[in-house]
Amino acid sequence: MDNLFNGNINRKNSNVIKWDRQKSEDSLPFWIADSDYPTAPVVLDEINRVASIGAYGYNYIPDEFKDAVTKWYKKRYNSNVDKEWVVPTSGVILEIRLLLDLLTKKGDEVIIQTPVYHCFHQVITYPGRKIVENKLIKKNDTYEMDYENLEILFSGGCKVMILCSPHNPVGRVWKKEEVEKVISLAKKYNVFVIIDEIHSDLIVGDRKFVSGADFINEYKNIAICNAPSKTFNLAGLCTAYTIIPDEELRERFNLLVKNEFLPSPTVFGYSATIKAYNEGDEWADKQNEHLKKNYLYLKEYINKEL
Repeated sequence: MDNLFNGNINRKNSNVIKWDRQKSEDSLPFWIADSDYPTAPVVLDEINRVASIGAYGYNYIPDEFKDAVTKWYKKRYNSNVDKEWVVPTSGVILEIRLLLDLLTKKGDEVIIQTPVYHCFHQVITYPGRKIVENKLIKKNDTYEMDYENLEILFSGGCKVMILCSPHNPVGRVWKKEEVEKVISLAKKYNVFVIIDEIHSDLIVGDRKFVSGADFINEYKNIAICNAPSKTFNLAGLCTAYTIIPDEELRERFNLLVKNEFLPSPTVFGYSATIKAYNEGDEWADKQNEHLKKNYLYLKEYINKEL
């Protein structure tokens, strides 16, 4: 395992945001989420295979991409996702922006649960929507959702919420009953829930990730945004996907992507995703073991030295 994740890769001076845009060479780049070890060997082999073709012209995304997503959701989270719900895109924040364009108009309010990923703020305010905060409650060194205030916001007319699950940056892996409570309230007040699940595979500990897909049968006003970029460190390949169970919304989403001439995953991106999701399970599990080991080491060091 150490050989997979403790190799010495020098990424400096290679146009890497994490290292080449540091304000000080003495600082450590904990501010951006990518890893400094190679991705899964099966993914590397696939990227090299595609590169060896030598021509990188226009490509279409094969059905295997959607199949791989549905298989990943089933084997990793035991969640059922219909392949027809899967829409390939180039990034999660783009997906959220497109959904907000379709679901809201200028001046409408969108709920986020702060503290939360900073891009959520920009993706709401830049196109003229208003942020409404349902602040997380800190209790006994952890964070909880404020359901009482959330219901007040829902009943007051907010029609869209962005749920970060697992939550970035506080690290909460929401329990089933917690996600269920959000969906139940959303259903009561007909609020659309956009769920960012990009960190769903990076779980340190025994808690199981609960996907929003588990609640689609009881409530269709859900869209899930995800990508293999965090799990397999593929952000530079611009590959992501949105899961949209509502057929009418999905058609409008696809039309918006087409009319705005927005990019889809590259040939490297969709090929890497297919390979990662079909054959990358063992590597993803070993990565979580590695992250847990690092976490325990860091915790011990801070408690002892600081």
